[in-house]
Amino acid sequence: MSIHSCLQKLGRSVLLASVFLVSNAFAGHVYNLTHSDSEGGGEAESATILVDGAKVKMSGLDEDSEVIFDGSSNTLIMVNHAEKSYLKMDKESIEELSAKLSQAMEEMERQLANVPPAQRKMMERMMKGKMPAMDEPEIETTVNRTGETDTVAGYEAEKVEVSSTDGSSQELWVVPWSKLGGAEDISQAFTGMSSLFDDLMGALSQGPMAGFVDGKLKSGWLGKLQSLEGFPVMAKVYDQAGELVSETLLSDIEERAIAGSEFKAPKGYKMQKMKM
Repeated sequence: MSIHSCLQKLGRSVLLASVFLVSNAFAGHVYNLTHSDSEGGGEAESATILVDGAKVKMSGLDEDSEVIFDGSSNTLIMVNHAEKSYLKMDKESIEELSAKLSQAMEEMERQLANVPPAQRKMMERMMKGKMPAMDEPEIETTVNRTGETDTVAGYEAEKVEVSSTDGSSQELWVVPWSKLGGAEDISQAFTGMSSLFDDLMGALSQGPMAGFVDGKLKSGWLGKLQSLEGFPVMAKVYDQAGELVSETLLSDIEERAIAGSEFKAPKGYKMQKMKM
């Protein structure tokens, strides 16, 4: 799995998870969601978020993949069912990846310094072609708390509008943490997950590695969502033309025991490393 595609999948899953991680006062819960995507014909599909203490598992939010986070070990696992493989990330592996990529880029730059100018320009164009985010501007977001309230998914929620400088936008219906009894544990788990995500973004944003980081992932949307002091129970995403791209809604929450194996990579799956 390439670094760029991995970051895109991870960013999408973390964003959707951040929109729907809410909790009651019991340890094991299954959050049932409905998600429709215009690219899939707008047909509603089911997705789930399993929550047990500091452990979170997200399924169905991205095709053929799952994201697992264990807050006790600060470890994130990305499962690829299509390839029967998984990536495992923690702070140590992120530091190792950053060092290897930086070393590879520095070596490439040293080699470029020894080639004729015309050939150097051709090689630089090839490098940029493999790193499409290098020339993309960073996307900024603006959050507007409208003060408008309504009952959504059984909760009294506030309408929040999120607009981006690329012309896309979101409509979020946010429920305050204070109305989601017992939400402290899951909020801490998500804080740990977002912190690990930020470590990855920070490592890949240094020096020559900046080209690997997609502008959307550098925009700081994660911090802005956390500043809402709550999480949306419904999210509508619109493209630059104002057309609805996707809609996700919390349908119900089940309380039940969750097996520990749910928060591990499936048996028989091969652990992979991110490729350049």
